[in-house]
Amino acid sequence: MAQSNLGRVLHKLGRYEDAEAHLRRAVALNPKDKSYRYHLGEALYDLGRYDEMLTLFRALASHYPNDAGAYSNMGIFLLNKEISCKSSAFLLLLAGSMTEDRKTAHIFNEITLTIML
Repeated sequence: MAQSNLGRVLHKLGRYEDAEAHLRRAVALNPKDKSYRYHLGEALYDLGRYDEMLTLFRALASHYPNDAGAYSNMGIFLLNKEISCKSSAFLLLLAGSMTEDRKTAHIFNEITLTIML
């Protein structure tokens, strides 16, 4: 937790490379804590390492298909980069993952992942 907290403080100070190093350590020490990966993704975004960030969030989405966080982060990134088709897909997937009906969520996920890939 200390590595993550330090990484987040460094990120807020604009020291993205230092933040990345501490957040990677946090992920290595506790790989099951999704929040560490989310914060790492934010640092990668601010470092301009978009491919790495998307890979990280795709892996999160794959491991936790009903967790809206990875999808919403990818959608926000893609909206910021003006990639509208994929942004729409991620936002649809977010909507699907937020539904309480598992069958509907699964259908949203399958359609949207097809669009994204």
